[in-house]
Amino acid sequence: MAGIMFVLRTNIAWRDVPAEKIGCSGVWSFEAVRASSSNRTL
Repeated sequence: MAGIMFVLRTNIAWRDVPAEKIGCSGVWSFEAVRASSSNRTL
């Protein structure tokens, strides 16, 4: 969730999310959003 909020606040690309700072990669965050939007859970 932190990665998703970081992207929304900073308006950066998913691939540019700093995994060291957030605790997860932007790719992981993007996949979580994509998976949740397909089954409507988040």
